Amino acid sequence: MGYLEESLTLGIGLYNDRKVAIGAYNETGEGDHIAMLLSSNDALVEWGSDLYEAYRTAAVPAEKPVDSTGK
Repeated sequence: MGYLEESLTLGIGLYNDRKVAIGAYNETGEGDHIAMLLSSNDALVEWGSDLYEAYRTAAVPAEKPVDSTGK
C-alpha cells in the first residue's frame, strides 16, 4: 500500500483487464465526481492500465495502513 505525494483529480478503476472506469473530480481532487467514463474499448483500457501502473510506481510506501477515518 502506498500513497502519492500529489493530489489527483481523477480515479481509475480496472475490471478484469476488460473495462476501465475513469472518474473526474473537481480541481482540488476532492468532493463529488464531476464526470465518469466507463469503457471496454481496448485502447482506453490499455491507457487506463498504463496510467494506473505509472501512479502505482510513483507511490510512496505507507508506513502503516490508513483506516477509513484517514488516521
